[in-house]
Amino acid sequence: MISVDEAKQKAAQHFERHYRNWIADLVKQALELATKEDAPVEFSLPLHPPTEQAVLSDSAKARKWVQGWRTNKHSNNVAWKTVEWKSVGRQNIPTRLTLSSPEEIAAFISRQTEWNCIKERSLKIAECWVKDWCSQHCVSDRHNESQGANTNISANIAGAIAKIITKISVLSEANWNIYLQVLDWLIKNPNTHVYVRQLPIRGIDSKWLEQHRGILEPPYSAMTGKHGFPFLKAPKQFRVKILDQNIAPSEIEDLTLSPKELSKLSKLPKLVFICENLVSVLSFPQVARSIAIHGSGYAVSALAEIEWLENVPIIYWGDLDSNGFAILNQLRHHHDNVTSMMMDQETLAKHRELCVVEEKPNTGTFDRLTKEEQETLRVLLTGDTALRLEQERIGWQYATAKIAETANAALN
Repeated sequence: MISVDEAKQKAAQHFERHYRNWIADLVKQALELATKEDAPVEFSLPLHPPTEQAVLSDSAKARKWVQGWRTNKHSNNVAWKTVEWKSVGRQNIPTRLTLSSPEEIAAFISRQTEWNCIKERSLKIAECWVKDWCSQHCVSDRHNESQGANTNISANIAGAIAKIITKISVLSEANWNIYLQVLDWLIKNPNTHVYVRQLPIRGIDSKWLEQHRGILEPPYSAMTGKHGFPFLKAPKQFRVKILDQNIAPSEIEDLTLSPKELSKLSKLPKLVFICENLVSVLSFPQVARSIAIHGSGYAVSALAEIEWLENVPIIYWGDLDSNGFAILNQLRHHHDNVTSMMMDQETLAKHRELCVVEEKPNTGTFDRLTKEEQETLRVLLTGDTALRLEQERIGWQYATAKIAETANAALN
């Protein structure tokens, strides 16, 4: 005997397996490019009523089971059968549950509100394309050789919406309204390059876009055939300190420049220091024919586009931890002329008491470290916890001496 609760579990499993396909079918129908449902909808479940012998063995259980189906608010979806039993007499028993639509299935498992939201929002997304794109680009004659193309467009859009609809359904009303406005704008302006904040939509910024990129890109790409949003990105900016007045542009020693602007320096340095943290750059002493750049951690890879960096020695000074060495390793993927500074066992030993725990050590493979650097990294990672020595904690007298020593070796 299948109880009401057991039937709900099975119906819920059926719903989970098929609701995305149902949504895809609804979207295709909304686009008028499909005329029937492709995915099976009906849920039909035999209830395996008790035999006469089972009723005689436990009549209370049988009565409770029948009563459960009789009083269920979905009893209209249940097929009943009248039987004549020799020992029990005439009985009316439920034999099969049949739910003929997604709405009936969702209602039976108490998920009608969720289904209604999924359905409504799916069709609303499809409406964006019908209203703003299909009217201009869709082939209207479905009886000619282009019918297959329309069907493919329909299937792609339907599949894209079905893929993201679960996440769409849990958006707050405010974010849902922003989502529709952004999608509508993207469809209308696939070739317009603007910054995110230039969109005439309240509440949209680059942070919102990144958080919701995963649910915007699939329908946008399906509807326009384009990959990647038409938004301009502000170039990465690097803080630069000119360490020698003789090469300072217009006597300006503290600059913030994009890689493109850095490429255009009129007086090129003979030595470049790259520091993981800004405080180290700002504190840097004067060094002949040199500059210091704030690498901003893993953002150092953006410096790869500066061609003249290939022709000067680079000194990298990062935190003494696994991530500092990971950044050094990354920098060497773009530049062969990189030497580390104060990322050795001597510096670690002299400042061991200033080390803290590295909460999220990088466990990657670093194939561009020297043997000395590899050994220092091994020491940092040996023990119960990974160690971290922030470069700002290094004694400044010790640091300036090392900077002078390193610069002298590189320039002479």
